[in-house]
Amino acid sequence: MGIAQVLLAYNGAFLADMFGDTPFSEAGNYEDYRTPGIDSQEEIYNEVFTLLNNAINNLQKEDVIGMGS
Repeated sequence: MGIAQVLLAYNGAFLADMFGDTPFSEAGNYEDYRTPGIDSQEEIYNEVFTLLNNAINNLQKEDVIGMGS
């Protein structure tokens, strides 16, 4: 879970850096949002920091199985 959160945060930050305001929060839910709304750069970065904080917590759990196991 932590690794997936880091990758999602990286992609969100990359999109915000390259394109500014862009779809992010609704973009992965194509069944409900056929045309996802545009999120501001600030909203995306706030979500990126939330994802990274959650990833840190998930990666520090004691029941984490090593990658490749």
